[in-house]
Amino acid sequence: EKYKTRMLSVVITNKEGLASDWATYPVPLLRYLGHKAHEQVLKAAGSDMAKAQVRVTDPQGTNLFLEGFTMVTKSSLTSPEARPFYTFGTEMVGMKPLPTAEGVIVTTSIHTGWVPELKMTVKGGKGVQVEGGGEVGILWTRDFEKSKAAISKGRIAMFGDHPGPGVNWFEELMYGVHPKAFRSGYKYRWEGSDAFGAWNGGTRRSGTLHFGFGGGMDELYRHRDLEVFFPTMTINGEAIIENGRLKILDALEVRAEAAKYGDPDDLLTEKWIPEMPPRD
Repeated sequence: EKYKTRMLSVVITNKEGLASDWATYPVPLLRYLGHKAHEQVLKAAGSDMAKAQVRVTDPQGTNLFLEGFTMVTKSSLTSPEARPFYTFGTEMVGMKPLPTAEGVIVTTSIHTGWVPELKMTVKGGKGVQVEGGGEVGILWTRDFEKSKAAISKGRIAMFGDHPGPGVNWFEELMYGVHPKAFRSGYKYRWEGSDAFGAWNGGTRRSGTLHFGFGGGMDELYRHRDLEVFFPTMTINGEAIIENGRLKILDALEVRAEAAKYGDPDDLLTEKWIPEMPPRD
């Protein structure tokens, strides 16, 4: 009540986030952004999503190509029951790649904070090598080897079945659409679940993209995420995100919709611009 927060589903672990425009952002506008971002992906993919050409690059060295994906959820502006992926109080656009991805992902960030530069090599839709990443890289490599026979088929999960055993399948390509979402990890050192809550907000920021790797079943199921903050992602040559800027935010119709709630220059400008390279 004190901070006039309307979006009660926001998971924020500190008063700075709760009092910010992340929490008080107009909910109808946020839902609109989610639907428009989702529609852009569908239109760019065309009639045969299984043949859609997706490329992701970024300044740190990420260069990944894949052919074909399915959507994690369905969305339509005319159907309020059908929405984009919705969690942590923000809209997300989620894609499940077909097992075709080839290339590398380079990052200094996972869902719980910064890590030493980590390079994931992807072949045939599977993470086959982890270089760097400090302790995280060592632990992931160890678990990939330990779980290489873990069965993926049959598990009912958001990211579904995989074409073979192992826990290192590229199973998620997802990005945020909320211009005011941010991370609070620069100022505080979080531990345990608080670390996830403090850092994960950055993945809900518009234009932040993350890659999820996982597989296995039940107690052997794994899901791990790598984040990039200034990606360029194209689908069939159309820019969806460009240098970390979600392209729909500059569309005239989106600006007109935002004007119903206030100044579009403010509402559609990102609150948090990550420092790169990251601080210690």
